Parts: sequence; structure tokens; C-alpha cells
Amino acid sequence: MHLGRRIAAWTESPSLLALLVAGTPTFFVPLDDWLGLPLVRPPRVLFAVLALLFAARALFAADTLKKPGSVEKAMASYFAIVIVSWLTTLDLKSAALIKREGAMLLDHVLVPFCVYFFARQVRWTSLRIVTVVFLLVFVVGLYLGLTAILQELFGWSFAPQRVVVTHTARATGTFSNSIEFGVVLTIVVLLTLFAALRSSAAATRAALLATAAVILVGVIFCKARALWLTTPLALFIVCRPRPALVRFVGAALFLAAAIAVPLNRVAVPRFSPFEDASFSARATDLPSLRARLAANLVAIDMAVHKPLLGFGFGIETFAQNKAAYHPEWLIPRPWAAFPTVPHNTYLHVLLMTGLIGLAAYVWLGYGLWARIESSLEQRALADTAELAPFVRAAFVLVLLNALAVDLIFFSYVVLLLLFLIGMLEPQATEINAHDSSTHDS
Repeated sequence: MHLGRRIAAWTESPSLLALLVAGTPTFFVPLDDWLGLPLVRPPRVLFAVLALLFAARALFAADTLKKPGSVEKAMASYFAIVIVSWLTTLDLKSAALIKREGAMLLDHVLVPFCVYFFARQVRWTSLRIVTVVFLLVFVVGLYLGLTAILQELFGWSFAPQRVVVTHTARATGTFSNSIEFGVVLTIVVLLTLFAALRSSAAATRAALLATAAVILVGVIFCKARALWLTTPLALFIVCRPRPALVRFVGAALFLAAAIAVPLNRVAVPRFSPFEDASFSARATDLPSLRARLAANLVAIDMAVHKPLLGFGFGIETFAQNKAAYHPEWLIPRPWAAFPTVPHNTYLHVLLMTGLIGLAAYVWLGYGLWARIESSLEQRALADTAELAPFVRAAFVLVLLNALAVDLIFFSYVVLLLLFLIGMLEPQATEINAHDSSTHDS
């Protein structure tokens, strides 16, 4: 019993979980390169430690665990469908591809889903919430923002050596894809606004303002057109009912533009190794828009031919099958020659797992949205209700960008978002206090 309570105390603290979330895109990256091990990576090791601790807690102190809710049930359903769909394709795949996809299922599905469950089990307090948010802002946000500036100037790569960077003329930080990088940065900007709202000290607010500006420079330098539209929308969502944030956001955007525009116009042509890294070149890049449109139409045609179960879950499912389902009467074949993914998360899930898999995916999204809305309605539970609007804006940001990217391959976006939603779990002490005050009144 004593051991069980001690394990429960360890896992009710957010320390190890926050270390996993903050360290995955930052200091774990050079450590991963230094170790050079093919499967044993720092985030996986830390996740294994957390999993063992929670398994021990379930064994020795099961009464301290919150029971799985509707979100976990939706996660289990979606994961089961994905596994079955994947298993049906194994006889056609090489051992190397099966290994890659197994690692993808671990990093992109299982780990984020478990992180949500782990976050729900933490005993969150105001101090812990604010501490974790500040950790994400000043470690993840500031580090990634600075990598974007250095990458834009000199073309330095900060991604792990094992990662193939797909967007070489845009800032990607420690990621392979500039859109995943930009979405992560925008989520951290939203957390910076939450921290600014909770801070009264002038020095702290000044540090947060400078950090927000650096992070926004990273968003600009990722040159993702979808984010140039969705980031302002996410900022508007949180600022509209909070006038106190408008001046802060305005100042951060002004500083970001003052840094980004001169660097792009003056320094980049002189120092950047890329042929054309200007904003105008990205904004007028019509061939990439045609390729995305073609990929979407091919994915729709594929889904129409196998609507119920899809073609099977896999990294190369779209790329291997797209040639036979090209609607040549609608779009020229060269337009779809390059894309290896549909560039739409919902279409990608549909063509791989069919309507059954898409239904489970939508059920999961609805459950997460309901969890956020529930936190917004619990106004008396101040520890989580104040964070909830910023998490809701992050959720809207991810949903919209999923229309233009393949979110299922962006493991850290999913990990970070599910961690933040898990933080919104109301605590027993708060619920009791709320119930008591309601009864007394």
C-alpha cells in the first residue's frame, strides 16, 4: 500500500510528463543524434518509464486512477481499426517498411494517446499549470523560434540526422515539415498569451513579449500559406473576448514583422543557400497549389472506389495506389506526379481506413472538442477554465490546417495538443469546492 501511494504521488506530478513534451523537439534531438541508436531514442525511453510507472500505479494503487472516459474509448476504437487495417497490408510490404510503419504507429498514435491519459491522471494546480506553460513557452517556443531565424539566415539544419527534411527552402526547426513546425509554434504563441494574461510583473511580460515575437518570426519563416491564414484566426479567437491581450498581440506582431521583413529582404539573399527563399516566391507558388488540388482529387477518387474499408493503413498507401485512380478527365496527370500524400488529413484517413476509420476519427475529434467545451463551462474551476479557451483556439488551428496537411504524420502536434487537453481535466478538490459553494448558495 505504501509503495502504491508513493508511485501514485510520482505520477500525479507533471515533472516527467512535462519533460517528455518539452524535450521531444528540443534538447532530446541532439541527444538522439549523439546516441545514434536506431530504436532506443530518448523520448521513447522516457515514455517507457512513464508507462511502467502508470502500470505499477494501476497494479498497486488502482483506486487513485481516473477511469477511461469517452475520449479514451474513441481512441481505443480508432487505434483498433488502424491496427486491423494495417495488418491486412503486411503481406505486400517489405520488412523495412513494416518496421517504419510500426515505429510510426508507436510515435504518432500510441504515445500521444497515452500522453492524454497520463495528463488526465496528474493532480493539476494553478502553480503546476502555469509552470508547465512557462516551460513550454521559454524552452520549446524560444528554442524553435531561434532555430527558424538561424535556418532562414544560414540554412543550418536542426532536424535529427535520421529525419529527411521535405521543405528545404523554409524554416522547419527540428521537424521535417515546415507546416508541422509552424503549427507547433502557433500553439506555443497561444500559450504565451495565456502566460501574459496570468502575469502582472513588467519584467515577465516583457520577456513574454520578446519570446512571442521570436516565435511569430518562426511562423512567418516557415512560409506555410495555410498558417499565414489560420494563425491570425487563432489569435483573433483568443483576443476578441480579452481586450487586454490585443495590445500585447499587436506589439508582438509588430516586433515580429520588424525582425522578419529586413532579414528576408536583406540578409537572406546574401546568406541563404537556397535559390529563392523570399515571401513573394512562396506566395506566388502556383504549381504547389495545383499539386495539392490534384492530390485531393486523386484521394477522393480512391476513396470512392473503396469507401467502406479503404486501401489499408500505411505510410505509402496513397503513393503506391494513386496512379490507377487519377481522374484524367478532370486534371492533367503531371499535376499529381509529385505528391506522395493527399495533403488532407480527413481524405487520407478515409482512403486508408474507409468510412469506418473516418467515423472513429471524427468521433475522437468530437470527444476532444466536448472535453474542451466542458472545461469552458466549469467557470468555477479556475485552474483549468482559464487555460481552456487557448486550448480551444489551438484545436481549431489544428482542425483547419488538417485540411491542407496530413496531420496523422505530425506526431508532435498531436502529442502537444492531447497533452494540453489532458491538462483540462477537473480536479477532485476543485469539483468538491464547486459543489460545496453551489450547495451553500
